[in-house]
Amino acid sequence: MNDMEQRRERLLALLDTALSYVDKEPIYENYTSRNILNYLRSIQAINQIMKEES
Repeated sequence: MNDMEQRRERLLALLDTALSYVDKEPIYENYTSRNILNYLRSIQAINQIMKEES
């Protein structure tokens, strides 16, 4: 597994954790939502880089 694949796997694990975490506090809900969006954007960027490399 190369470096990009390892990063993607780590981001997928973080995304899975964030999706399973639900809090009733609006501040934490916004924080979790931003994390989820950032994880998804990062995964998308890594997938694009890996696609271009192959």
